[in-house]
Amino acid sequence: MPNTFDRTGGIELEPGLGLPGGMEWAIICCMTLPVLLLVMGILFIVNKNNNAQRTPNAPAVPAGWHPDPTGRHELRYWDGLAWTQSVSDDGQVTENPL
Repeated sequence: MPNTFDRTGGIELEPGLGLPGGMEWAIICCMTLPVLLLVMGILFIVNKNNNAQRTPNAPAVPAGWHPDPTGRHELRYWDGLAWTQSVSDDGQVTENPL
């Protein structure tokens, strides 16, 4: 309903906050938008942290040739998760189970 003039010549106000029509919703939206953006930002950060925690950590020791932990050979190959059967003595690569 469009605003109409009352008998005294003033603007008739709509129910609610007592503001001319349409302004009430504009004020509510302006007050709600920052809160909504804040909540969305918090949810984004929480989700990002949860995804980071699910990512497997890089191995503490990189894959490669390392001193043989059994002491039977000069080097043994570590695949990043476990020792393999590949061993090396004086540059000669052979297989030797753990």
